[in-house]
Amino acid sequence: MSSVIGKFITYSENEFSLFIEPFLKVELVEELKTFGDLSLLIRKPTINMIKDVINIRDLQKESFKKEPDSSKSVALAKYCVPRFVLYGQPGTGVSVILGQIMCFAGREKWLIFPFTSCENFLEPSNDIAPSNEYHYNQHRENFAGDAFDFPARSAEWLKVFLQLNRPLFEKVSVILLFYLPDFLGFQSTIVCALILKVFSENSMAVLGS
Repeated sequence: MSSVIGKFITYSENEFSLFIEPFLKVELVEELKTFGDLSLLIRKPTINMIKDVINIRDLQKESFKKEPDSSKSVALAKYCVPRFVLYGQPGTGVSVILGQIMCFAGREKWLIFPFTSCENFLEPSNDIAPSNEYHYNQHRENFAGDAFDFPARSAEWLKVFLQLNRPLFEKVSVILLFYLPDFLGFQSTIVCALILKVFSENSMAVLGS
């Protein structure tokens, strides 16, 4: 795998738009599409992370075949969520690395929980509403004071989540049971349409409000 470091890999238009584009700056996407060349440089952090994720996944699989306390490494792999930190100044390629890793995860049909830009969640916004009683009671043990929701941001995140995981969802048959809170308002219709559009014909959605 390390033999590809320093080389350019050309992605198909479908893979690029589905897995990589959500993580890139608009300017970079426009530049790549203008020249009609969806090629990105493979660097060492990308390969290192993919190798580590594969090793952790294999160790987690193996841990379920062993006794719970057989070793510290097994317990660590079984019960801990692995975390990686990619750091660098703006423009050094962190977003490209994230997009490439997501493309790998998508090819492997892994479930992806995407946060493509932390800036979108940290910037001040008018997209805020007091959390309803359902959500407040659900999480009140974890915080003190008032709780707030971000309806538009939540709907946009769900849209990206469904888009990135479409290849996985199209191959599984599931029954969905979820609660659509009133604070989404007209966004509820959009959310329902997105969910029903993504899942396969053999799936069933049970909606509540």
